[in-house]
Amino acid sequence: MQTALETIATLSHEFGADDYVMGGGGNTSCKNEVTLWIKPSGTTLQALAPDRFIAMDRARLAGLYTLAAPPDAAAREALVKSVMEAAVLPATPGRASVEAPVHDSFQARFVVHTHPTLVNGVACSLGGAAFVRRRFPDALWLDYCDPGYTLSLHVREALADYRRRHGDREPQVMWLENHGIFVAGDTADDIRAAYAAVMETLQAFYKHLGLPTAPPPAPPPPAPETAAAAERVLRDTLGAEAAVVVAQGPVACAAGPVSPDHLVYAKSFVYEGLLTADAIQAFAARRGYLPRVFSTPDAIYACGATATTASRAMAFAVNAAWIRQLARACGGVQYLSDAARRFLENWEVESYRAKQS
Repeated sequence: MQTALETIATLSHEFGADDYVMGGGGNTSCKNEVTLWIKPSGTTLQALAPDRFIAMDRARLAGLYTLAAPPDAAAREALVKSVMEAAVLPATPGRASVEAPVHDSFQARFVVHTHPTLVNGVACSLGGAAFVRRRFPDALWLDYCDPGYTLSLHVREALADYRRRHGDREPQVMWLENHGIFVAGDTADDIRAAYAAVMETLQAFYKHLGLPTAPPPAPPPPAPETAAAAERVLRDTLGAEAAVVVAQGPVACAAGPVSPDHLVYAKSFVYEGLLTADAIQAFAARRGYLPRVFSTPDAIYACGATATTASRAMAFAVNAAWIRQLARACGGVQYLSDAARRFLENWEVESYRAKQS
């Protein structure tokens, strides 16, 4: 399997570029009949080496589908976590991506899951499903469901149904609403060709509509005295959570979480308005947490206990604004539901992933 591991490491580096993922997002895998090798949770794709993949016993992993899963979400996810940990082979570093069962459900040897902004302009839109069925008729579309165990069940059932309807052939591309895509293939060239077909189609689609296929240029930053005043308010109000403050010119921020990654790194909602301690505390009382991104008439500010936290929050907030623009091509943006948002905000897996990256 060394050749396969070298191949999936190479694919991880190629599709770990900014066009495909941000932060610690995305995951990759390869498999044989008995073992699945999967990216560790929280590790960036571009940092992966062949010896960093986590080896999992596929027979033990399949035990997930025989569980009598408890109805309580927290108890269910704890049970699933224990099954996945038991499937990890000895001397394997780190913690397996929570999406390992999804990768295992594909028959193809290689699977590369990413969240390209051009893809999410469709996947995070109200008309995304109809667009995909029209433009990518051989692809599989899955409506949003909670990641982890619930998603693995839906994928397993959807792939089985697809195979029944297509003579045991599985889709090369699977779209997940508000999430991204999975691309599966038996060779590296299969993966590359499928991604190229998707990205080239989307490039042409957005260009025809006059929508930006590259990150829109940032507007001028706030005046130094404006930024300094804002930083004082943020540090006085947020304390250590505003140890680092980054600023850029204003953009039309998304009005809610567009995907799990955006929620993890920039939190669910952006604070909007003038910066005052009372208003920020009122936001926290209403939402249950202090905001990480602040949109004012003059600028956007992102805060964090570290430079990485602050800069990633800013990057995801700006990216969500771009997705909001692209989603106009398919009827406008569709945000995660309140139920989906609450699940993610309280999911231990996402907290772990954010800390690793």
